[in-house]
Amino acid sequence: MSEAVANKPVETSRPELVVNYELKLKMQTGYIKGLATFHQQVEPPSKNGYVKYQDYHYVKLEDLINSINKGLKDTGLAWLQDTKTEENAVSVRTIILHEDGYIYESSWVTINTSGKAQDIGSAMTYAKRYSLGTAFGVSSESDDDGQQANNNQSNSDQNSGKRESYNANKTGQQNLATSQQVKRINQLFAEISKSENINLTELRKSYLIRASVDSPNKLNPDAANGLTQELVDRLEKDNAGGQSHD
Repeated sequence: MSEAVANKPVETSRPELVVNYELKLKMQTGYIKGLATFHQQVEPPSKNGYVKYQDYHYVKLEDLINSINKGLKDTGLAWLQDTKTEENAVSVRTIILHEDGYIYESSWVTINTSGKAQDIGSAMTYAKRYSLGTAFGVSSESDDDGQQANNNQSNSDQNSGKRESYNANKTGQQNLATSQQVKRINQLFAEISKSENINLTELRKSYLIRASVDSPNKLNPDAANGLTQELVDRLEKDNAGGQSHD
């Protein structure tokens, strides 16, 4: 009798394993098909953000969300984001769900901040945009409207199709931000300082600390693009009449 009892779990576990494997495969297949449909019908997000004195267009978070939500029609897909703030850092991850039960969870995008409300707010916006765009494979970064089309660094970014998060600057990397990128960042720092009547040096320091550098000249091209986007978002809020940034 003891021998029969010992064999019983083995006999009953095999069909269960087969069922679970088939169910998992079905869920994965449904998710992949839904994602394929999404990429066929999604339209690039509009660049409705605009800073007049910089003649600079950029993608807003709400435009990215709108583009993705329209592309999700009849795909069986939905999404949500987890956020957390701890030790002066904000973290965001994107979760994509399919109606068959499959769940995809992206890695966390973490950005260090100075701990001030305006820095936390702008960092959270950037992290949400970067995480969401990366999870769905939709470009969430701004571009220069062709101004850097001849820049080899920019070309290498386009070929790889990858972007690094704002604070992902790599020390020792040979490719550094272009003079045009550095100039734009410094101009944005100056404009925000003037707009909000805050100390320029402290403003610069609060942002550069996140990237582990002491000067925009030491940023790599991707990190420079990320910082530019964040500063543009902040200034756009100032121009719209509010300076809370949270």
